[in-house]
Amino acid sequence: MAEKKYSGDLPSLATWEQRDKSLRCPQCGKLKCYKEYFYADGKPVDPINHLCGKCDHTTHCGYHLPPKEFFAKHPEQRQHPSLAAEKVVKIKRLPMIEIPREMVKATMKQYEKNSFVRWLNTLPWTDDQKERLNLAIAQYLVGTTKDGSVMWWQIDENVKVRTGKKMLYNPETGKRMKDEQGNSIGFNWAHTMLSKIGAIDIDGKELRQTLFGMHLAANEVYKDCSLHIVESEKTAILMTAFDPESLTHKLWLATGGLYNLKIETLKPILKRELILYPDKNGVELWEKKMKEQGIKAQLSTKWIEATIPEDGEGADIADVCLRRMLMTDESRWQELLTKNEPIKMLAEALDLKLIK
Repeated sequence: MAEKKYSGDLPSLATWEQRDKSLRCPQCGKLKCYKEYFYADGKPVDPINHLCGKCDHTTHCGYHLPPKEFFAKHPEQRQHPSLAAEKVVKIKRLPMIEIPREMVKATMKQYEKNSFVRWLNTLPWTDDQKERLNLAIAQYLVGTTKDGSVMWWQIDENVKVRTGKKMLYNPETGKRMKDEQGNSIGFNWAHTMLSKIGAIDIDGKELRQTLFGMHLAANEVYKDCSLHIVESEKTAILMTAFDPESLTHKLWLATGGLYNLKIETLKPILKRELILYPDKNGVELWEKKMKEQGIKAQLSTKWIEATIPEDGEGADIADVCLRRMLMTDESRWQELLTKNEPIKMLAEALDLKLIK
């Protein structure tokens, strides 16, 4: 009998019930971070090259080749390796990692040594902006670690602490600290750190990330706020300070990574008004994810028109706001000439100059 091939929709697939820790991620080459996609009968989708899978390092690597994309690239492998799995069995998920709330509270201090907050305090905020900034640091539960890194806690709609991201910033520039190879210095996950010192047990449990600020979105106080979603936690804090409607009519949330826009993560807020602000180089990816996953939201890219080459391809909406905050009158005049050709022509014709 000829081997049966699937046509039409892909068969239902179970993902990584078990992980082979000897496999390296095809992109970053690291061990113990790569998970393959499996059929429900335990057979890997790509048993030879192991390319159909996902890396845990969503921020620093981002490798993810789901079955649909894998089969599009390798149509010759679009067949089940066994004919025994006509009926797919749903794999039971592992329990979720949860961190005690008192550990969050323990980090909400010593802001004078917090590298991110120290940088924030160097900026020329207005009184209203400074008030919103201080409120954001408190309400988003921004934490401080022993080495002065910031801890971005991920707390879900049920106020369960799922994990936290430890990041070290340059207190003078506000940029992430990196080594000569461009790798982040001081980055770590809260659940990993706490597990190593025996504070929590993560064996037999799985990490399920949530949006940064999700605990606020679920709060009755903000039930009528429109939800504005950016990539980085830093941007969510900055936009809360910049936006005069923040914490009254708007709430800023963060995915925590370019590849973290997922229907599962957005599930608690799908019925709310959602506006997405991808980074400048992430517009196409977020558009693709919205289409593939059926995410109904408004995609805001108007701010990109205000960017300049110096902002870089990885610029986001907060970078534009920061640049404008720090602009001198001279730089504002030069931007006006750059952005507006008629004014530039008029200025050249009449020899108009900025009066200091």
